[in-house]
Amino acid sequence: SDIYRAQESRKNALARGKAIETLREVEDAAKEQAAQEEEKAKHMSKDPLQIRHDDFDLRLVQEQRNTLLEQALQDIDDDIQAVLQEEDLGKRSRGDDDQQFGNLEAQKESLESVMDAVFHAEMESKHSAGGGGGGG
Repeated sequence: SDIYRAQESRKNALARGKAIETLREVEDAAKEQAAQEEEKAKHMSKDPLQIRHDDFDLRLVQEQRNTLLEQALQDIDDDIQAVLQEEDLGKRSRGDDDQQFGNLEAQKESLESVMDAVFHAEMESKHSAGGGGGGG
């Protein structure tokens, strides 16, 4: 593990244009890289906008992205149905419903566009990772 980190540090340093000659420089570069990775992990686990509580982890959001998007879409659909039901029951005026309905429809369309983009990005990623070829 230490040898691997030392080799990676040396490779990264060479990529940045630095030549590492001594064992001390290799160890220093490995420590620097470990510190950078620790700092990156620290930032990745926090919510930069402070939207969530201390247990919020962006990596989990990334892993559950599709589920969260589908849940948000379902929530918007539920809100649309609630607006339509209230209109049918006469609990709200038509003008209020039209505005809220329009807002919800716009949110739904935007979310569907995001979901399409995510889907296509995943497909391209899988296609390029799989070599892009296929026989039939």
